[in-house]
Amino acid sequence: MLSISIINTGVFVYQAQMTSEFGASTATYALGLIGAAAARFPGALLGGRWVDRFGAGGMGRPYLLPLGLGLILAVWWQGNAGIVAYMVCAGLVVGMQEPVNTSLLVRLWGAEHLARVRSTLVAAMVFASGIAPALFGALIGLQIPFFVIMLMMVGLVVLAWLLALAPLREVRRREAGREAK
Repeated sequence: MLSISIINTGVFVYQAQMTSEFGASTATYALGLIGAAAARFPGALLGGRWVDRFGAGGMGRPYLLPLGLGLILAVWWQGNAGIVAYMVCAGLVVGMQEPVNTSLLVRLWGAEHLARVRSTLVAAMVFASGIAPALFGALIGLQIPFFVIMLMMVGLVVLAWLLALAPLREVRRREAGREAK
């Protein structure tokens, strides 16, 4: 859940560096913001529908895939197309984030603790967003090319996915228990 905040904030803060290194225009990044905003709507609708269909545990695993795909496309295509592809994929994930995460939190900690858990999560996400400029800035200061930073962010998505496997198994177990009743 926190990887989205780190990645999207870092890209947002260092958009000039990214567009320059990728040979794209800042107008393309602005267009990408529109694409990200537009993609949030279907992301939210699909995320909610898929949680109802596949369960929170079933959606917890693949919902970061568009973010990883967007990062890979940005690196592979670079230029204007890569930036727009990343932004649209990031928008899809941000749209899916609310229905998927809220469902996961309810399954893990129960509805009676949802407000406390969500407030803690939101605080952690704000902290993650605060870390992003320092992290990206340090990497840029070390002369690491932006495409390498983006590949490192793919690694962060993979790490986040791996760290989530155990809690997601627990959610799936609980969902299977509820269906059996």
